[in-house]
Amino acid sequence: MKVAWSWLENFVDLAGITPQELAHRLTMSGLEVSSLSNKAEGLDKVVVGKIINVSPHPNADKLSLTEVEIPGEVLRIVCGAKNIAPGDIVPVAQVGTILPNGLHIQRAHIRGEDSHGMICSETELGLAKSSDGIMHLSPEAPLGMPAMRFLHLDETVLELEVTPNRADCLSHLGIARHLSAVLNRPLRLPAVSLIENQPCACTLYQVEVEPGCGCRRYCARIIRNIKTGPSPEWLQRRLESLDIRPINNVVDVTNYVLMEIGHPLHAFDLDKLQGCTIKARRALPGESLLTLDGVDRMLSPADLVIADDKRPVALAGVMGGANTEVTAATANILLEAAWFDPQVVRAMSRRSGCASESSHRFERGTDPEIGLTLAIDRAAQLIAELAGGTVMQGIVDVYAEKLARNQIPLRLERVVRVLGMQINPDIAMAALSRLGFHAEPAEQPYSYRVWVPSFRQDVVGEEDLIEEIAELAGYDKIPVTLPLLPLTCPAVEPQQAFHRFCRLTTAALGMQEVLCYSFHGPRHWDWLRLPADHPWRQAMVVKNPLSEDMSQLRTSLLPGLIAAASFNQRHGQERIYLFEIGAVFIPRTDDLLPDEPRRLGMIITGPRHPRHWRLGNQNPPADFYDLKGIAEEFLRQLHVGPPVRFLAHPLPHLHPACSF
Repeated sequence: MKVAWSWLENFVDLAGITPQELAHRLTMSGLEVSSLSNKAEGLDKVVVGKIINVSPHPNADKLSLTEVEIPGEVLRIVCGAKNIAPGDIVPVAQVGTILPNGLHIQRAHIRGEDSHGMICSETELGLAKSSDGIMHLSPEAPLGMPAMRFLHLDETVLELEVTPNRADCLSHLGIARHLSAVLNRPLRLPAVSLIENQPCACTLYQVEVEPGCGCRRYCARIIRNIKTGPSPEWLQRRLESLDIRPINNVVDVTNYVLMEIGHPLHAFDLDKLQGCTIKARRALPGESLLTLDGVDRMLSPADLVIADDKRPVALAGVMGGANTEVTAATANILLEAAWFDPQVVRAMSRRSGCASESSHRFERGTDPEIGLTLAIDRAAQLIAELAGGTVMQGIVDVYAEKLARNQIPLRLERVVRVLGMQINPDIAMAALSRLGFHAEPAEQPYSYRVWVPSFRQDVVGEEDLIEEIAELAGYDKIPVTLPLLPLTCPAVEPQQAFHRFCRLTTAALGMQEVLCYSFHGPRHWDWLRLPADHPWRQAMVVKNPLSEDMSQLRTSLLPGLIAAASFNQRHGQERIYLFEIGAVFIPRTDDLLPDEPRRLGMIITGPRHPRHWRLGNQNPPADFYDLKGIAEEFLRQLHVGPPVRFLAHPLPHLHPACSF
């Protein structure tokens, strides 16, 4: 998650705090800052200049001689671009500048003419991967001002490693709310001043939500008579500072509000919607959708889609459809803000192989209350301002199933016991209040009853509240103390002692222990040429296996040992002497649970002796009698026998005369 410094300052006062200090405070309060960057760093000498003259280079057909005015000086610069003319306002790199691509600007003598600087393109300033020529700035740009400052790129961008449970911190408002509590400074919400016009949106369009489909709330606004076009420069630059590509003023506003407030939005071309109803429902068999990334996707009946009266128009929470895309010809839009079930969106995203900024947030849980309505109103206001639209009155709002506000009892003595430090109750409750929590005194044995805000769906228990208090106090403020643990010697059960003896005995015989998975697949028995009716094949099946090769509980240790030996052999290990002591799972007809006897399995392959034990060049390969000798010595250590008889085993994969 990238956060722009100037954007944060819109929500919380950061006066007197350096970016490095802010990064430390965020990290110590649970939001790790992985990096600080500034695209304008080292580009102070790239300033706004005005081309006052352009003439052909006398010694080169593809070059031009230009005179560029900056305050107090006119620079003579050789330029190879063709898209320049007198009067153009351009970024000029003065002598001494080091550009992001490593180019050091110096006085140069090019084809017999002096050049004192460089007129820059977006590529040379690190603002684009490619460009067609020189970058042109607005005619209002003040001459001599650093170009990156004029482009609103002279600011620090913090990159945060937001953990999956903190969906509330995937926006500037969420980070600012957290900072407000950490710094004890007031939070300023975005000012929304929306002018609405008749008729009411609910008379123009209807919303239907299929029960149990995974959509709890769906809101829609209608905006008419917009003029789609490029966004203003400030909006484009702010999105570019977060590595988001500007598209047009409508789409850019939805992306802007997403990064500002954290709730995903989507704009449909209203004139491309068929009928007068927008529906949230499951996909029908055989339906498909061409999404905005150009992929025609076959839909599953488990997919949640947004549809008009005749067809799907969006994969809900993941990506919109190309059939209702906002284009330069769009005049009327339907603006969507909804709450989709995180599990449903996560499953759709994985099934379709499509991930987006929207799905990233919906999968973690968005705010169905304040954040949703704030986002759609904020976007409607900006679209009306930037695209000249008329906002119809009201929101078409279907709240199918409200989320109950969670209440958590909190014990202060448990807070002290878990954190190992004294906490002032008034300070702790005030800090939680700044985060949006509401606390009231409670009856014993609890100290407080805390109501969790709708945007913190990750807070479900007392430990979560204690973690919030710890973050606000600062992890670096928690003292280091050693836990008090009783020094007792645990009793060893006879079975444990026997297994330990077997393990040590086998290791003393030159074997190395391995721990294999307790799962295998049907094809492992094909390796061993087992018939279909062999008891080992009658394994318990796992309902949700990770793969086909891990779909059954093991009935023998052999498949795991063979796989381990094969893996070591493929990685250059010559001498392989492995053993495993573990449970196998034998189904029982009289019980749902299997019998779990423990087995000892061994496998050897490669040279008989370790490399440093060989005598001369004689090191024959291990054979049946080596393993037989290990088994005999193991049984002798267990005081089994003598005598011990070895009988040939009837397994089809074993040699009839060299097996037991």
